[in-house]
Amino acid sequence: FDGEDDSEQPVEWSTRQASASERLSLLAMQPDDLDQLRRVFILWMKSGHPSKALTTLEQHQHRLLSDLSTQAETQAQTATTFAFMRLDAVEEIKDFPLDQYRSQLQGAMAAAEQWSQYTNTEYVWRDLARHAQQAQAFDLQEQILRKQHLFNTRQPERARYRAWDDAVLATRLGAIEAAKGNAQSARDFGHY
Repeated sequence: FDGEDDSEQPVEWSTRQASASERLSLLAMQPDDLDQLRRVFILWMKSGHPSKALTTLEQHQHRLLSDLSTQAETQAQTATTFAFMRLDAVEEIKDFPLDQYRSQLQGAMAAAEQWSQYTNTEYVWRDLARHAQQAQAFDLQEQILRKQHLFNTRQPERARYRAWDDAVLATRLGAIEAAKGNAQSARDFGHY
């Protein structure tokens, strides 16, 4: 996509996407490992076909996961990565049903919960909150924000930021209440 063109005239992005999509459609891709699957997924996403990216992921992930190490941390990380790839594809599919988006989000939350047992997943929860907002799943967004806050309160190095973390949580919960149309509740959280 970013390479040099042979022609002297600049090619429009949509033309590049169409060309890439046409070429991808001609190839019978069988990724041999998770990294190759991620690359094929990204190619479909960049070519403007998130539904094909999602289909590719769903077609190959189970086969490739069965070859994966039995190490629990690796499985949890990989499950979280796949869940986010699905969320990213779903987010780009125009008119994707919100209930199905919500279902994908719940799966990603479960994967993130598993992975958070092994590593700092603060950025994962932040991205989940963004997806919950996109899916208009405000109850899930609240759960996510509260889990992120709980995770932060368990980190000894964040002890001196406790008041900040509490204020951020209150502000975000207020924003959720405002998005739901609960003005008084939003004000109670300090959201004006």
